[in-house]
Amino acid sequence: MSTLHLAELLAVDEWWKMPFNSLLHDPRLYWTHPVYPPTYDDTSHAGPLPAGDPLLHGNDDRRVCVFMAEYQYCNVWGYPAARATHDDPIALVTSEGGWAVQADSLSEYLAASTWSRT
Repeated sequence: MSTLHLAELLAVDEWWKMPFNSLLHDPRLYWTHPVYPPTYDDTSHAGPLPAGDPLLHGNDDRRVCVFMAEYQYCNVWGYPAARATHDDPIALVTSEGGWAVQADSLSEYLAASTWSRT
């Protein structure tokens, strides 16, 4: 794990606990449930990423780490477990066809979600 990656994880952990984090402290703004720490998806209809999916980058770990779920679990948001060691993995969302890219990075998705609700 790189120092940068560890610093980013610590920053996200610190931000997550702050009282102005609306994702955690006012989830009704989003009609979602925060999932922290992220867990492997076992609740959505999407299941794991398909074998050979380009999002895996040749990694065999097809699981998705979920960080947020819609109130009725119709949609969940996560990132590929195969990219969990990357500094800022892509954000995924469930769709009718499985998983789709929601944002180019987790930080981009979280920032956009937070800014759109403040």
